[in-house]
Amino acid sequence: MNTTTSVHDSTHTGENVLHRCDACGREFRTLAALDDHVNSVGLVY
Repeated sequence: MNTTTSVHDSTHTGENVLHRCDACGREFRTLAALDDHVNSVGLVY
């Protein structure tokens, strides 16, 4: 199961891609931060 999606953040200047947790909706600036979140809450993807 894929619990991540990438979305473009238009609120900042430049082309910033945010990684979103599909399970809870939180957004993370780096894939590593998203991975840490997923691991900390015990999700499997």
